[in-house]
Amino acid sequence: MGRGEAPAMQQHLNTGSGIQGKMMADIESGDQQSTKDLTSILIGSIIRIESGAPQGGYLSLLKTVADEPRISMYADPDVLAFVATYAKNDRADGSGSWQILSADGAKQIGERLAFGDRIHLLNMGPTAGYLDSFEWVDRLEPFKEYPMQIGVFTSEARRGRSISGTWTVTGEEAGTFIAAGDRIELENGYPGAGKLYAYGDVTGHPLFTTRYEGFRRFVFTGPKPGAKIDDADQIASPNWTVTLADRSLHLYDIYHQISSPGGDPETARYDRGFFKIGFDDGPEMQIVALDLSSSDQGETLSGTVRFEGRGEEPLIAKHGNENVYDIYLQPKDIPIDESKKRNGQWQLGVRKHQRVTSLAVSISAQGELSGTIAYIGEEPVIIQGLRGVVTPNNLDLYRSGKRAPEWVTERIYRVELEIVETYKELFTAVAGMTDSDIDDVLSQSLNQPADTEVPDGESVTGASTLLDREFQVQQLLNLYTLSRQLSAFFRYTLIPLMEQSLEDHRANSAGTLAPIQLFRQCFQHVATDHAIIRQATIQRQWNAAEDGVNLSAAELLKTDKLAVKAVMPFRKLLANDADGGDAPAVITYQSENTYIHLTPYAKQFILIGVSYDRVPPAAVAFAHKTLLGKDFYAYEIMAIPHEAGHYIYQHGKRNGQGFPELSRQFQGNPYYHWCEEIFADVYGCVVAGPLAAISMQAMLMSIDRDRAWQDDEQHPTPVLRIYLFAEILRVLNELMPDRYAFKDGADKIDVTDQLDRDWTEILRVWRYDPMNNEREEDELSERPQRVFMHDGADLSLDTIVNVERVMQAIRPMIVTFAKWLLDTADFGDQEDEAQRSEERLSLKIPWTRLNRTTTAPYNDVMAAMTDRDFARKRAPGQLVRGPKNNAPSAAQSSADDRLRQYLQEWDDSGPHGWGGH
Repeated sequence: MGRGEAPAMQQHLNTGSGIQGKMMADIESGDQQSTKDLTSILIGSIIRIESGAPQGGYLSLLKTVADEPRISMYADPDVLAFVATYAKNDRADGSGSWQILSADGAKQIGERLAFGDRIHLLNMGPTAGYLDSFEWVDRLEPFKEYPMQIGVFTSEARRGRSISGTWTVTGEEAGTFIAAGDRIELENGYPGAGKLYAYGDVTGHPLFTTRYEGFRRFVFTGPKPGAKIDDADQIASPNWTVTLADRSLHLYDIYHQISSPGGDPETARYDRGFFKIGFDDGPEMQIVALDLSSSDQGETLSGTVRFEGRGEEPLIAKHGNENVYDIYLQPKDIPIDESKKRNGQWQLGVRKHQRVTSLAVSISAQGELSGTIAYIGEEPVIIQGLRGVVTPNNLDLYRSGKRAPEWVTERIYRVELEIVETYKELFTAVAGMTDSDIDDVLSQSLNQPADTEVPDGESVTGASTLLDREFQVQQLLNLYTLSRQLSAFFRYTLIPLMEQSLEDHRANSAGTLAPIQLFRQCFQHVATDHAIIRQATIQRQWNAAEDGVNLSAAELLKTDKLAVKAVMPFRKLLANDADGGDAPAVITYQSENTYIHLTPYAKQFILIGVSYDRVPPAAVAFAHKTLLGKDFYAYEIMAIPHEAGHYIYQHGKRNGQGFPELSRQFQGNPYYHWCEEIFADVYGCVVAGPLAAISMQAMLMSIDRDRAWQDDEQHPTPVLRIYLFAEILRVLNELMPDRYAFKDGADKIDVTDQLDRDWTEILRVWRYDPMNNEREEDELSERPQRVFMHDGADLSLDTIVNVERVMQAIRPMIVTFAKWLLDTADFGDQEDEAQRSEERLSLKIPWTRLNRTTTAPYNDVMAAMTDRDFARKRAPGQLVRGPKNNAPSAAQSSADDRLRQYLQEWDDSGPHGWGGH
């Protein structure tokens, strides 16, 4: 899209067409519900959940994890806020309300909730997130003495929609429908977690004595087996009463505030949030207009209010804290009379630290709010919003996002324009090309990628000395194609599916509404992907100094080629998934963590983020120890084969069968949920040999003691991980001893034994106790049978992990995955003379066959794979990829199901269980 299209796009966004118009039509045509329907609790209903404990309060958000890091010792970016109960059910920001969603897809929005249903609970507050169990209580420092099992937080969908965020409704016979006022219990899906309990006085806790007025009890799952929970001061209860959030009559989702300095749309700012306008006296007090202004910098707002069926009346709004106001129905020219104060505070404005100075709005019978608002120091700007509708079938519109598609779409379109301009700047800097020439090259990369000619760039200072300049230009063109493919997927797949979803639900005789939360998740993923693509592009910015390439571009050139080396030996597994049997193009970028980013729209590309930090702090922490991998060179880079393994697992096929299907034979295995990570570990060892194991050890040495025990339900527990890698190398030796000779015999220490010995020593330093039934502890040096973890708390909840039993359970997985990979690998034995030259990357695997017990030889191998000579070598198989329609054929699937499928295919996965993966 060119710049000339922006006005037309803006004109379309300002109409009532598309998604925006359909959403309003949904509300305007909403059927009246029967009395029975109005009291039924449905999938999609917004509810309040009141504890049955004495002075129990309503389930609500207490504090974000970022604001109170002392609550948990673990930093998981998917965990958002801590949960407690609040005295009243009138929290204006929505944080005391929860939307019910089906956890297993057994019921759709609008169907009645029943005992026995498995559900997710999505919070309606600004922080949002799913109700989720996270972290055993004895590891939550402020609560380690509590007789509960697991802390309760809200989490991003990636965590919150897993088993730890799944709740089974219990308390009566399964199948019995639930109505407002019924008492229920909620049993968590995580093994051993127990039920949802309110326990412990919030303001009686030393951490929460101030600034937490109104909060009543903490929330956990539990209790611990045999624990006493009926203390006079701390009575716990698993009972909860559910009611509909019927006060949404007065809540408005403000979806579109624009401030545009100088009238320039490029500098526009968007605000979103909730207003509460109205009293708790019932519908007869419904407000239809407000006209307020301030003469004291927002301390008070005064003017008029008009109620439905009545004339204008004087009103004063007195500022309390943040955006909350006390309301008085009286003129402004007399002292405030407390007898004129009305029940229920209002919430006006969405900027917590900037008061409102004027507000003039009208509210239609359909609940559409429009008008202007001004904040201190600013001119009035347009404001629009939509009232939460109380009929159960429409309750999900209470959540923010009624018209989010339109304003988010506008922002994403602008990002697309900015990315195109970024590419033009890069090509101008390199080749001195005109805009017209650049348009031709970019167009050719989309339409005839195999024939795209890279401009010579001789007119640009330093261009002739670039490291593998052709490869770098190819990568920029691949990023451009990826960007355009994302844009096409957004415009021509996601948006039509959203509109179809709205149309389907409006036509549904049950009166159900489209799942707005799916729309929001799609927009978030699209925005994130545009940010990743732009980041990967800017990091490749050339400069004219010295050799014409900046540090990050040189690093990415090396990591790109390492990733090519990791994928190419298994390109045959991707013959049916990429372009005509060609291996996918691999694109790396520098990020906070190392992970693979999977998308539903561009399977001909592999995106791998590589951590900025590649200096292991373990080299300092373990300076007094002689350990393999302590000083391992650029350790994070060797995680690249592991990340490539995730792509192969998801997309590789042998005789039509994929690895997820292969893994199903292990569904009865207690470690089935580790299958993909174990496959990626095996893949890394097949490709890189001991380098993969040594790099993982170096990374794990850089974490703290407590994280080594953490189970995130996806990755093998860190305390076991290096023993697992050593076992993989032993299996490879058994299956192909000539190529993977990493086990020399029972009487000689080899790399696998050294890995076991080192990791056992590290566990000892962390004050874990490796144990073995056949040896005295002081004789123990290799892999122990068990590892014992002392509990530092007074509860003495010591833990033992049976290492040998775990290895026996997962060994069949290792053998199965290894056999499949070894049977299909191209080991590079047939490389011809040209391929063996110094000008071309070798694709031989494993990358090293060294069997040493010291780090130095492996460092030499790594150094040779990350120097300038390596960066100059040509990468076979890495071409300019054209756009490709990756959307699956799903003619029989509903629009909602297809959106869910795409969201499932969006995923990040890293080598370990922290840092966002």
